[in-house]
Amino acid sequence: MISGRTLDQDGDPIRQIRVQALVYRYVEPGRKLIPCGHAVSNDLDEYRIYNLPPGRYHLEAASDEVRPSGPTYGTSYYPGSPDPAGATPIEVGEGQQVPGIDLTLHPTRPAGIRGRVVNHGKDLMVELEDVMEGTVTEVGVDGRDGKFEIQAVLPGSYILTARSTFGGRHYAAHLPIQVGDDLEGIEMRLLPPMEIAGQIRIEGHSSVKLSRLDIDFESQTTAYKASPSDDGSFLIEGVEPDVYWVSVTNVRLEDLYLKAVRWSDRDVTQPGLDLTQGASESRLVVVMSANGGQIDGVVEDDRSAPAVNATVFLVPSGVAPSKSLFKLGMTGAGGHFRIGGIAPGSYRLFAWADVDPCEVMNDPDLLLPFNSQGKDIEISEGIKESVQLKPVER
Repeated sequence: MISGRTLDQDGDPIRQIRVQALVYRYVEPGRKLIPCGHAVSNDLDEYRIYNLPPGRYHLEAASDEVRPSGPTYGTSYYPGSPDPAGATPIEVGEGQQVPGIDLTLHPTRPAGIRGRVVNHGKDLMVELEDVMEGTVTEVGVDGRDGKFEIQAVLPGSYILTARSTFGGRHYAAHLPIQVGDDLEGIEMRLLPPMEIAGQIRIEGHSSVKLSRLDIDFESQTTAYKASPSDDGSFLIEGVEPDVYWVSVTNVRLEDLYLKAVRWSDRDVTQPGLDLTQGASESRLVVVMSANGGQIDGVVEDDRSAPAVNATVFLVPSGVAPSKSLFKLGMTGAGGHFRIGGIAPGSYRLFAWADVDPCEVMNDPDLLLPFNSQGKDIEISEGIKESVQLKPVER
């Protein structure tokens, strides 16, 4: 159980505030805060969330709705951060009661958003998606001049989406926005669906057939998948305007790595392919390499006993490394493992008895307490390294 009070910036009580206990869940695109329990502060400004499984929780407090009279309070994460990245997690053990967890909320002025869809046909629709909450609100729009107005929007990150039909074809536009003060004069220009032609190839010798590779083409709002022909050519149809990142998946990719994604002689592997203004006549070129590095090793515990079924994680160095650079392997009999298809670069190697791979890739703070238990390693093209590791002690 977690309990406490909801207070304003002066320490005065606030009633009828929704408080949620959230936990991070890790999925392929990233991590997401999922509610596990909630309560509403009572007339004594107290809340109490009970029947929580043991775990590590983040607390979120917010007004249930925009208040027509009196101050409106924006979302706050314990102890008083507007951003979940600045929140302090709370550990709750089995049968444990954690009292005195007070949350501070700050008054905010809801904003208005006004704009128009410059060009539109039939069935014009505008939606506003809250990036953090994942909720989508349909917006009223004037079908004659395409004008729309959204009132009482709390500060945060959102995505505006507009869609309409021209001659049986679905046109669309996506616009990320940051809401603080009022936003005026937004213009959204719908674009027709695009066809992205491309080619995938492998540098170096590999037995992997190009037709067995899958091209994943993903944005914040949309995802497409393409299967190349035997010669590596592929076509992605019906693509909406957005910024896309490319990855390649296949069960036999352990000896390949994504070397480059090129568009108009530019490498768009890291920044992504910006199609918000439409697509040129360029072809998307995806380059895989069979000349990656390789690590062979063994994981043993403090008594030199082999660690079987341990997860070995190769984590790229850098502030915001590409997820395509992460590699993992599993130990078999004798604690042995092998990781191939490693892109050249600097890494740190960890062995875990029990860990969620998505959690490691998407939680930058997870590894900080265990950095001293990892092994630094430098990989060059075609190099083979041998290492010995001990499992991380959590």
